[in-house]
Amino acid sequence: MTEDIKPIWQDDRPPLSPTVGRMFTGWPLTDRSRVTALKRFPATHKEVVAHHVTDLFGVAPGTAPPTSAKLRVVGLADRDGLHALAVEVKGSPARPDGGVYHLTVSHAEHRRFVDSNALMAAWPCITASWNAAGGR
Repeated sequence: MTEDIKPIWQDDRPPLSPTVGRMFTGWPLTDRSRVTALKRFPATHKEVVAHHVTDLFGVAPGTAPPTSAKLRVVGLADRDGLHALAVEVKGSPARPDGGVYHLTVSHAEHRRFVDSNALMAAWPCITASWNAAGGR
């Protein structure tokens, strides 16, 4: 069974880019989903993230958030100080901007969670199947 993850507008978090005022929309993990994800895919680096899946990046304030969606892990990548899970949203891992939906699980101190975008661009990842409620 998958879990509905409510979309939020991330106006209370710092931008994901050094460009001032650039924000994102996406799906935050519930506490339950985060715990389950970290049990199934334990962090492999010091900095643990496992917070959200981005829908659109670089959006203007007031941009409508995405609708609720079923999220499912379909792959993973762990290299170069980054550990991320490829995520299927509404049946597709492809983001509207051409990127891959993903959840950054963890990263090394010298990396940033936004670096996972480049890691995911090296698709395909190792195949993994898991849904937000913890089932396979």
